[in-house]
Amino acid sequence: ADVKRKGGFFLPDMQYRQLQSANGLKAARAELDQAEFEIAYAVTFTYYTIVYAKEQRKVALDLIEQLE
Repeated sequence: ADVKRKGGFFLPDMQYRQLQSANGLKAARAELDQAEFEIAYAVTFTYYTIVYAKEQRKVALDLIEQLE
């Protein structure tokens, strides 16, 4: 059996712990990527919402001016 020794201790499950650690890092990176995507989407959505609201305001003000 492949038994690793670290600091005077035998760690027969070291390879599994390393694999779990690598998988944990991959999962954390995936979560970070998802969060970055969601932030970029939210910022873009908010920007276009503001642009749309400003255009709607112009239309409403033009209509009010025409009705006066």
